[in-house]
Amino acid sequence: WFEGVQLLALYAVFGLVFAHSYWFGIFTPIAMLVMALLAGTALLGIVFYFVVRLELAGFERGRQLAIPGIRILLVVGLVGTLVLLGRQVIAGLLSDDITLHAATLALLTGPLAPPFWVRLVGGLLIPLALVILPSTRTVTGTGVAAGLAFVGVLVDRRVFVSAGQIIPITVVGGVASETYV
Repeated sequence: WFEGVQLLALYAVFGLVFAHSYWFGIFTPIAMLVMALLAGTALLGIVFYFVVRLELAGFERGRQLAIPGIRILLVVGLVGTLVLLGRQVIAGLLSDDITLHAATLALLTGPLAPPFWVRLVGGLLIPLALVILPSTRTVTGTGVAAGLAFVGVLVDRRVFVSAGQIIPITVVGGVASETYV
């Protein structure tokens, strides 16, 4: 009996994910992996920033080896995230699925636009500029870029969950829901 309930709950979870088309797609797992890479690298960047600034044990080695490596991984994570985000927005705008299209519009111009644009500019573009430009390719620049990228990842997870839920997928009792729920 208990295993049947667990199986039913599992089916409900996957049925719910499929019903919310913003969460369902071939690139969603890839985007999750790239965001995990970005989050881990950003966290390492924050840690090594403090190791070097506070001159903890091994700070010279961290300055010479870890910070440049973290910079490279940040570029990979930020560019990968930007590419996948661009692909997601284009696919959402061109989609025939009305819930995916509406969720994408909610991100770009609707109630989710402020956190979406803050994440895009403050969590992706500014950190990318900080790690690419030679004048900001310093320990401080890397630390700030890592901090901004980590906050951007947190905002991204919130926006991802909200965008999947904001568009109603059913009509209850013959009454159409609001545009956003």
